[in-house]
Amino acid sequence: MKLYKNTGSNGLKENSCQESLQNLALAERLRAEAEEVSAERKGYSAILIDEAKKFADALEKEDFQEIFRLERTYQQYDATVRTPENGKPKEYMGLLSFLAQRFEEFSNPENVRKHFKTTMEKLNTPSSIRDTAFTTPINSMCGYINSMMSSLLPPAANSLLAIRVRCLSAAKEEHQAHIDLGLGIAKGKEQSKDLGR
Repeated sequence: MKLYKNTGSNGLKENSCQESLQNLALAERLRAEAEEVSAERKGYSAILIDEAKKFADALEKEDFQEIFRLERTYQQYDATVRTPENGKPKEYMGLLSFLAQRFEEFSNPENVRKHFKTTMEKLNTPSSIRDTAFTTPINSMCGYINSMMSSLLPPAANSLLAIRVRCLSAAKEEHQAHIDLGLGIAKGKEQSKDLGR
């Protein structure tokens, strides 16, 4: 950036005034450019905040099918924009349809009992069982999303990544609760509320 300076020994008032006006004009132009960049940055962050709110609202409502839908959209975004060189997002996009279907299936206790009948007979005692076909890809997705967080990103970008991880983790916990309920080793939410009264 070049500032205009008066190098004359007399410091003529007219030249000095002209230089000041030119420097002030330059400063004003730089200020306007800075504000334009700032406005774009604010707009970018505002969009990310709105998107993060969609995840937060779905989590508050425990609408896990909406969470899977939102996450699939973002895996598509990751695959085409954020990390196109990484094949993981495309792999996850296919898995999310499977996870959403499995989550819905296991929300029915009868389906859980049918699925784990052989395993439970071998154990011969009520015991918590992990559905690794569900938890393994969820853990992998969370690790991938966490790896994208960076101090170089705007806070809103990191917040969006963080809520995505929270939502997937919550879906994993809810899925496990469905399994435990189906296997008779845990009370349902409504039953738990009744017992606490």
